[in-house]
Amino acid sequence: MQTFDFFSKHISLITPIPIYVAVFVLLICQGFSRQRLFRRRTQSTQTPADIKSGVSNDLYDRDQRLGSLITPDPSFSWRDSPQEVPREIKPGKYFLTMNLRKLDFNDYIIFDKQFLTEYRERQAIISKVGSEKIFVAEPNGGALDLCEETLNVTVDFLVTRYPSMFRRTERGVLCVDAGEEYDLVTRPWVRHPLEITCLLSGDDCILMRCCDDGVLRVAAVGLVYSLDIDWKSFIGKDLASIHIDARVPFYESTIQKSVDRYFLKLHPEKPVTRANWLTQVGPELRNDKFPDEYLRRVSTLPGNSITAETIIHDLYFRVERQTMRKLPSMHGVVFKFHLYATNIWDLEQEESVPRQFAAHIRGLPESVLRQKHCLECVHGILKVMDEMAERQEKKHGNRHQPASRSYI
Repeated sequence: MQTFDFFSKHISLITPIPIYVAVFVLLICQGFSRQRLFRRRTQSTQTPADIKSGVSNDLYDRDQRLGSLITPDPSFSWRDSPQEVPREIKPGKYFLTMNLRKLDFNDYIIFDKQFLTEYRERQAIISKVGSEKIFVAEPNGGALDLCEETLNVTVDFLVTRYPSMFRRTERGVLCVDAGEEYDLVTRPWVRHPLEITCLLSGDDCILMRCCDDGVLRVAAVGLVYSLDIDWKSFIGKDLASIHIDARVPFYESTIQKSVDRYFLKLHPEKPVTRANWLTQVGPELRNDKFPDEYLRRVSTLPGNSITAETIIHDLYFRVERQTMRKLPSMHGVVFKFHLYATNIWDLEQEESVPRQFAAHIRGLPESVLRQKHCLECVHGILKVMDEMAERQEKKHGNRHQPASRSYI
C-alpha cells in the first residue's frame, strides 16, 4: 500500500521517463540512418579508381552545395570555342570604382581555342624561369593548406564542368588533351599545388588569408604570365599596399575602405568578376615592353626608328579577366587572372568597341593613362580608333548601339 501511495504521489514525474527514452532511441536511429545514407551517396560518387587509390572522400565531396551549382557540359570543345575578351569600357568622365559584376558559377573557369597553346606556353615558362620563382608562399603550413584547398576546389570544378577535358585517376587528375596526369595524393607534393592550379585552369592566382586583425593579406602567389621579379615581396601585403605600390591613381582616397569591406564579405557560392586593361608592345603575355617605358628605352639606341606614332602598329591591349571568390573551408580569398592580348587593329572586328574605347580613353586623366603605360602614344591610339569607328559606322549605318552593363 505504501508503494502504491508513493507511485500515486510521484506519477507525474515517472510518466515522462518512457517518453524521454523513446525519443532518445529514435534520435539515435535517425543518426545511424543518415550516416548510412551519406555513405551510400558518397560511394555512388566514387569510381573504382577512386576507391582503389584510398584517397579520402572529402577530396571529392567537400561541399555538396557548391557541386550543385555546376552544370556539366560533356559536349564542350575548347577547339570550337572562340576567344571572347571582356571589354569593361565606360565612356565619359572617369571615376574609380570597383566595377564588379556577379559571375555565373559555371563561368568561374572558362576555356577557348587558345587553351592548349597557352597550356604549353605556361609549361615552357615554368621550366625556363623555375617554379620556385613563380610560385611563392608564406613559409608555414597554413599557406600550403590554402594552396591545396585552391587546387581541390579547382579540380572539383573542372572534372564536373568539363568532363571531356579533365578526368579523375587513381592518383589525381588527368588533363586529357595534354595527356598529362597530376598527382594529388603524394606528400610532400610532387609539384606545387598552385603550379597545378595555374596549369589546369589557365589562370594566374593570388591567394589571400584573413589575419587575426581582420585584414586580408597575401599568403601565396602563382603568376606565370607576369614579369620575372621577386614575388616574395608580395607576401604579407594587404590590398591597400598592393594598389598603392602599383600606383593606382585615386585608390587610397576613393575606394580603399570599400574594397576592404567588400572582399571580407565574399562568399564561396557567389564569385564576382571585373576586367582591367593595360597596353603593351607585341603579343607575348609574359611581356615587359610597355609603350611609354619601351619608347624611352629604345630612344637611346643608334638608328632607332620606333616613335610614338610607329609603335601603334605593334600595340596590343593586355586585358585581365579577374575573378574573385572565397574558399569554402579556410575562407581565404582567391584572385584569378586570365590574360588576353589583342592587337589594336583587331578591335575593328568588334562591333562598336573602337568608338566606345576612344570615348573611354578621352575621359581618362593623365595619371591613369600613365598607369596604363600609354600616355606618350595616346594621340596615335585615338587616331586609329576614330578611323576604325568611322569605317564601322559607315558600313553599318550607325545602327548598332553599345550593350548596356550592370555593375555592383
